[in-house]
Amino acid sequence: MTAERRKLILRVVLGLAAVVAAAFLFVVLLVNFWGLNSFDKMTDRVKQATPEQWHAWAAHAIERSKTNSDPIPRSEWPNFARRITTTDAVDNWELHVERGDSNTAPHIMLFSLGGFQSIGVDVGSSSFVESEGPESSVAVKQIYPGVYVRRSR
Repeated sequence: MTAERRKLILRVVLGLAAVVAAAFLFVVLLVNFWGLNSFDKMTDRVKQATPEQWHAWAAHAIERSKTNSDPIPRSEWPNFARRITTTDAVDNWELHVERGDSNTAPHIMLFSLGGFQSIGVDVGSSSFVESEGPESSVAVKQIYPGVYVRRSR
């Protein structure tokens, strides 16, 4: 095989590798921006549970956090929360309990940190209010009183 032939084969292989890498990146972008992790789909998933279910879980998690600082294992999450996290393309969901202080009411945050955006559900009592500031990098949508879907912009 001549040196010219080897160079041609190498160029073809490298060109194909670049096309495959670009296609893979395109698919990843689609999944992150319009796919399984979308704001509207998350909103629909949250609405599959009642506000009472969300508030009861938040109250339980907040109460539990007073005596146990370990995160609640996924196996102990209610079915409606596990359903949200198992239908997502990635498996990096976390549950954080915010016990509250003078600036923040007690609430829970179920969220997924993605490479391009994060998305999650913030739940407190029915009087809990989550808001986005004028300069905020987070979009917030109220689903029920005290239940919000949020994502980074």
